[in-house]
Amino acid sequence: MAPRVLLLSVLAAALAGCSAPQAETAPGAGAVTPTPETESPSKAVEASRLAQSLNAQGAAQLDDRGRLFEVKVAGCVETSPDECVGTAEVSWTAATFSPAGSAQLLSLYWNANDSLFAGALRQGHGATGYSIITSDVDGDSVEELLFHTGREGGYGGPSYTVFRWHSDQRSWIEAPEFSELTVGSTGVFSIDEKADLSVWFADGCCRRIGERYGIQGGIPQLLERRTETLVEEKDDEVQVKTETFQGGKLVHATTETTVVEDVK
Repeated sequence: MAPRVLLLSVLAAALAGCSAPQAETAPGAGAVTPTPETESPSKAVEASRLAQSLNAQGAAQLDDRGRLFEVKVAGCVETSPDECVGTAEVSWTAATFSPAGSAQLLSLYWNANDSLFAGALRQGHGATGYSIITSDVDGDSVEELLFHTGREGGYGGPSYTVFRWHSDQRSWIEAPEFSELTVGSTGVFSIDEKADLSVWFADGCCRRIGERYGIQGGIPQLLERRTETLVEEKDDEVQVKTETFQGGKLVHATTETTVVEDVK
């Protein structure tokens, strides 16, 4: 089933101009524990949450259901009271749902409040904005790792670098086919019960594009694209174009204009 159309109130607001969507409210995830260090007696008692989340060497530990993440962020430049960005080294221990590994990242957006999200990326998951996301996105029962490495999402939102485990090579390798689906998107993609991937992209103030992918051989394959465009000067009508793909080729397309409330 294709993702649902924008509600009337959202579409009407779009005519007034584009604005960045509000960050999703996310459920709690792994606890953040700074790597132990010797603290100076002169250290300020009222340190910020960001300062408390990393020690003097820019290191922290994350506990994910018994799996331990070691994060080291160098030259972390503050982007908000709770977030900074810098080069990073991340390593993690093995678990039943994921082998051990490590990654060298040219950038990592470290968020003191939203450091680690672990779990299924169902619709409305709330994972967008977390520094590290661990979830099975290709249906192989091994959780992939998504690192918040950029601001190339829709409206300057988070974009991610995705790593998949390759059992034939016994190593973690970047998966650009998944990473690219976070560029220009209005949030991290969701995965339904059939392991199909859905993602939305922003295209100006009055149009958005939803795409649905099936996973074949660990690679996303486009199945359907849905383009919703607000009809000019009619804020209660939307033009909906639905395109169906097979083997990467367009096989069917329909277009209809309808009142917002009638679109499912």
